[in-house]
Amino acid sequence: MFLTGVELVADPQVGIIVRKEEAKLDEGAIPIARGSIIFSLGTLSGGAETILTFPVILTSGVLPGKAYEITLFARSATGRNSDTFHVTNPCAA
Repeated sequence: MFLTGVELVADPQVGIIVRKEEAKLDEGAIPIARGSIIFSLGTLSGGAETILTFPVILTSGVLPGKAYEITLFARSATGRNSDTFHVTNPCAA
């Protein structure tokens, strides 16, 4: 089984900037959609692993000790969507 046209959508909270232009997919450059935080992952085989990395900037609006999150979900050209994942700061009090 494989999925085609897979995209990963990132939705950060206010105060977090995702540096999408510096993202890497398996250590290589990754196409991004203009004006949004959508990473094009292409075709993925069932059970395959791929690593997406991207730096984030915390703006002056971020408060120490408060938990912030980036919501992530994947979608494919066939209309299949993944579960939604929430990435949080484990160091928040």
